[in-house]
Amino acid sequence: MNRSTNQSWKQDSSAGINMLPVSIDGYIRLSFAKLQAISLVHLISGLDGNPPTVTPSAAIATEITGYTEWVNTSIPTITIGWDWQMNAVHNHILPRRINEPRSNIMLIDSTGRDIGPMKTMIMLEALIDELDWPIVVRNHIDIRYGK
Repeated sequence: MNRSTNQSWKQDSSAGINMLPVSIDGYIRLSFAKLQAISLVHLISGLDGNPPTVTPSAAIATEITGYTEWVNTSIPTITIGWDWQMNAVHNHILPRRINEPRSNIMLIDSTGRDIGPMKTMIMLEALIDELDWPIVVRNHIDIRYGK
């Protein structure tokens, strides 16, 4: 489906932003500019449960990986999730995004046509990388798993 159909705008009085209905294919279609105007909040983050399967006979680098999910605070719910890996950065351990984001968003161009999943993913990556998410996720992990 390349063309957005039945995309009537509604005003969300509580948030003061224009809202789009969920399309028949499950996507929420909006422009990147509209997406940037929406506040995303942290929903949950967690550690992956992948313990080492082999006991090494020498030292090996370990990986701490996990996931995070962010949402908007109005209806319909926009959700963006991604995987991360802990890295040491300037004597601090912070998560770094790995893999592509998962989302129910399909970005559209100025004519209302889908820009496609690949371009949407690239734009979502840019949006994620602008968020101050590493500190939020690290604090949540510290609290959730008892630093």
